[in-house]
Amino acid sequence: MNSTNFTIIDQLFSRTLNYTVAIFISVVGFAGLTCNWLVAYVKIVHRKQYNGVTYAFMSQLAIADGIVLFAVAFCASVFILWPDIQSDLIVIEQIFGFILNLGWFPGCFFIIIIAFSRFLALCKNDQMNTFFPKRVVKICTIVPWTAAILFFSSQLYYPRHWFPDKLSWGIDIMGNGNLGKVFMFILMINDFSTLSMVVFFNSQTLIWLYKKRKQVQNIDQTPMMKREIKLFLQCFISGCCFFGIIGPFTVLNLVTAGSQHSIFLYLGMDMMWIFHHTLNPYIYVILNRKLRSHIISLLTCKMYGPGKEFSGGKTVASTNTRMAR
Repeated sequence: MNSTNFTIIDQLFSRTLNYTVAIFISVVGFAGLTCNWLVAYVKIVHRKQYNGVTYAFMSQLAIADGIVLFAVAFCASVFILWPDIQSDLIVIEQIFGFILNLGWFPGCFFIIIIAFSRFLALCKNDQMNTFFPKRVVKICTIVPWTAAILFFSSQLYYPRHWFPDKLSWGIDIMGNGNLGKVFMFILMINDFSTLSMVVFFNSQTLIWLYKKRKQVQNIDQTPMMKREIKLFLQCFISGCCFFGIIGPFTVLNLVTAGSQHSIFLYLGMDMMWIFHHTLNPYIYVILNRKLRSHIISLLTCKMYGPGKEFSGGKTVASTNTRMAR
């Protein structure tokens, strides 16, 4: 009788813990997803005011982060609450894994392009149009999504696997043999290439700013220079967050490989990824007053009219309207 009571208590505790973890992950993930897609929506709708090369790729990165958050947060919650789905409906796990890859790989590409565009804008501004004419910007926007869709949809059996004991996605090397090893190799090349290139371009930009600091101090009162430096600051902080999260996550993955550890350690690792994909829109909103005002106006249903534009947190009539008066 006592053993039965203890079994019931253990089951209730386990179920309560599962619900708590699933709800927590879902709430945090949904908040990040909403923020990312709000930023993307505002920058696309008001593209005339966010018409720079970096803004175009920041919008795409926000969309990619939202897709990854959907896979990491929502799909994880489904497997935590209904673990039998993973074995009964294998296609569900495959679709969720496809969604994760669809957001992750294009997102890594956009992070690199954003860092590179900031490097060009500040250090080699005369070459910006050479590297990023409108045609190239469109190609760099379309190709990553198309390549990811074609590559990953052509083989839904790829070894992305949800590990319930780790509350995280990983590569099922043992169950997929050489295919798992190949995919692990591709994933490692992608992640470390992204990390190294982001660090390289950001460090080169910082070195340039340090060498030219006197000139920058003399001209940083101009709106254009202020805008460029603020944009770089947003991208630099985002890059630091990427570096600060992928490093510890990789180390923890190596340390915990093939061994059992506390579920709270794995929950912490999962939350690191969720916060990483959530941080970018928060950084943009905090540092960009124009974006912040646009989002507030969207949430309060005070959209700017067709003859109006944003200026310093206020809505003012456009030049054509003033001339007509």
